Amino acid sequence: MSKLTFSFDKPYDEVEIHGEVYKLYYDDDSLRKYQKQAVAYQQEVRKFLDRQAEIENMNEEEIRKLEKEALKFVREFVETFYGEGSFEKFYEQSGKAMINFMPLVEFTLEWLQNKTPELNQHKREYYVGKKK
Repeated sequence: MSKLTFSFDKPYDEVEIHGEVYKLYYDDDSLRKYQKQAVAYQQEVRKFLDRQAEIENMNEEEIRKLEKEALKFVREFVETFYGEGSFEKFYEQSGKAMINFMPLVEFTLEWLQNKTPELNQHKREYYVGKKK
């Protein structure tokens, strides 16, 4: 008599950032949370870009306020994926340079985009069957 075994993969990918490992979960609840945060982030980016023309007419205080708002939504995005306090840690590691920091946000968005279609395809195939 033969024995067949099956085990589930762990529902996360490990990401190493400066020698420390973080888990990006892709269970259904986590993906919904990530997608919601990604949409909110993209909406904030659009609002920020829409204000670009205004920036040249802003005074120093208004520019600082706008920068603070931008950091807030980047912080929310990063901490949704990597945990509370991760923004400050990563920002320090980036040399407090957003030009160095933003590739992490882009990497994270790409990871999410790669996970979501794959998951949706698997679900679709499960419920309606594979196309022949």
